[in-house]
Amino acid sequence: MKPPRARKSSLSLLFVGGALAAGLCLYLLAGRYPRPGLLNPFTLGRDDIAMKVLLSLRLPRALGALLLGAVLGGSGAVFQSIFGNPLVDAGF
Repeated sequence: MKPPRARKSSLSLLFVGGALAAGLCLYLLAGRYPRPGLLNPFTLGRDDIAMKVLLSLRLPRALGALLLGAVLGGSGAVFQSIFGNPLVDAGF
């Protein structure tokens, strides 16, 4: 059995991952172009416009946003560890 702190950490990681996946799916599927073509993966190949929009516009933007957010979060953590600004301390 895991200690309570490890269980809480894994549960919060699972929640954040699920929220991130749900947000990514919502971003990819919401928009002006027909939803039935995007929601059913078997008919996605038949709808050329929806396929082009999904693969050439929405997916690269979503992956770029995820990568940029991860890089900004990592750089913020590095800067905090280097400079040790007391105003942004977690225990403040």
